[in-house]
Parts: sequence; structure tokens; C-alpha cells
Amino acid sequence: MPEDECLTILSISPFEEDHACLEAIIGSVSRLVTAQSFSTAKRFMESPSVFLVICERDSPPTTWIECLNYIQSLPTPPFLIVSSRLADESLWAEVLNLGGWDVLAKPFDDREVLRTVRSTMERYRYSGEVMAKPRRLTAAG
Repeated sequence: MPEDECLTILSISPFEEDHACLEAIIGSVSRLVTAQSFSTAKRFMESPSVFLVICERDSPPTTWIECLNYIQSLPTPPFLIVSSRLADESLWAEVLNLGGWDVLAKPFDDREVLRTVRSTMERYRYSGEVMAKPRRLTAAG
């Protein structure tokens, strides 16, 4: 993906203040699209420009695990970060063990959100470069 192409982050949360806060923090480094629920977010998740989904831990009637399962079924799955007021080590361990990328505690800390988003962008770009430029295997000798 070219450097100048704007990568998109999808925020899934029933809390409008989450969307507003994330827009204020990451609006200068990425495009943010928002959805109030998982069902409305599905169409955004399928877009190849969405590289990252930030999902509220409990967004009834859907859980972050259901969101992760859906993401993992996509041909090019975006990264998933779970956000929660109850973020702790056990949630972080569960998210990582099941295939999520990270956890963000709420209320959002500007520096932590930017650090996490930038590291995700780097990983996404690196994974795209690796897939676009396969290495040739040669015999040692």
C-alpha cells in the first residue's frame, strides 16, 4: 500500500464520546470511521483500507470475541484492539492469546493511543511489504 494512501481505522462503540475522543487523538495520522454496533460495522470491516478495528469490550449484543471471530474470517483481516474501562492484565492476556493485537484502557490516553496506532500501522505496512515481495529460496552452497 503506498505511503500516501490513507489507512482507515474503524471504531465500534455504542459510546459517542469514544468516537469523538479517538477522532481528536488520531485524526491527524489516520482516517476514522465509526459504528455504533457490530452489525453496522461489518460492511466497513470488509474494506481493504481498514487496517485496524478498535472495538469496545462489551458492545451488546455482540462481544469483542465475536468481532474477532468475524475479522479472522475475512480474506485480509484487520488488526483488532479492544477498548475497556476494565482493562487489566487478564483482558490483555485473553486478547493476545485469541489473536487480537492490543488493549486500550479508557479513558483514552493520547500518547498510548498514538503509540498503539502507530505500531499497528508499522506492522500492517511491514506485513504488506513482506507479502508483496516474497523472498526466493536458494540452496546453500
